[in-house]
Amino acid sequence: MSASEEDTVINFREMQDTEEDYRLLLSWFSNPEVFRWYGQEDFPDGVSLDLVKEKYRLRCLRADAVTPAVIEIDGRPAGYIQYYKTDDCPGESDVWGIDLFIGEDDFRDRGYGTAILNKMTGYLFQEKKAGKIILDPEQDNKRAIRCYEKAGFIVKGRIGEHQLLMVLEKNMQGSIVDVCFYDEVSDSLLKYAVIVSRFQGQWLFCKHKNRSTYECPGGHREPGEDILATARRELYEETGARKYSLKPVCVYSVVRSSAKGADRNETFGLLCYAEIYELSELPAEFEMERITLFTELPDAWTYPEIQPRLMAKIMETVSL
Repeated sequence: MSASEEDTVINFREMQDTEEDYRLLLSWFSNPEVFRWYGQEDFPDGVSLDLVKEKYRLRCLRADAVTPAVIEIDGRPAGYIQYYKTDDCPGESDVWGIDLFIGEDDFRDRGYGTAILNKMTGYLFQEKKAGKIILDPEQDNKRAIRCYEKAGFIVKGRIGEHQLLMVLEKNMQGSIVDVCFYDEVSDSLLKYAVIVSRFQGQWLFCKHKNRSTYECPGGHREPGEDILATARRELYEETGARKYSLKPVCVYSVVRSSAKGADRNETFGLLCYAEIYELSELPAEFEMERITLFTELPDAWTYPEIQPRLMAKIMETVSL
């Protein structure tokens, strides 16, 4: 399986029973960030080449229900992914599970995780006829949870004391999306902030490093973070804005419902408006490649079902 997004090619290469592949896994599990979330349970006393072989050899020999694969990005090994049919949802058939991690530091925090998941879930739905796909991240692994949410997974419950059950159902693909607006909701419901922005009389939009479309600055709220602090942080990280006025406009929600109406999920965020007076250089360590100014609104939206609605709300509410 392979997929390209702009100039980036993501490929899943099934692991082989070779010294090279086992050493690749060992190098990733030796990374403290990977080991913290994905290695401690399997290797509580530390990881070694022999232990990696013991854990993964049957999978590499195709003598196990789990299919292991190396994630390759532009031909470079970048991480690990595995998929398997599971009975973790009693009474339901065609349920598949996924586990994955980015092993190389220079591929982390660049938006690849969501793209990887989108390709793998598409493969499982289309080729394996999956009806539901599950993930079980550690509840404190906020980076992974945000990535999974961006790919459409929804928290449905818990597995044990420390893991979440996150689910993506086939009938939620191609789901009906609606945008609703509220004067206020409980602060605990606000999961992200989006900032519609102008600079020197023009609309300011961001272009992600791995996309050819445009989007408003914004992102997910960090644990314990004030929602306006989220807006200020995201505005700087995605535009380099140093001096600006920031105004909260309203709460909005994105409602996703299956075509049959059997499933409904609503998530809430804060919609803000920013008038930017001074821009610094765009921070290179974050996800955006560049900012672009528009006199008219762009045609190529990253979220075409959502962003035009937010822009319309700003234009009817804010005096420009």
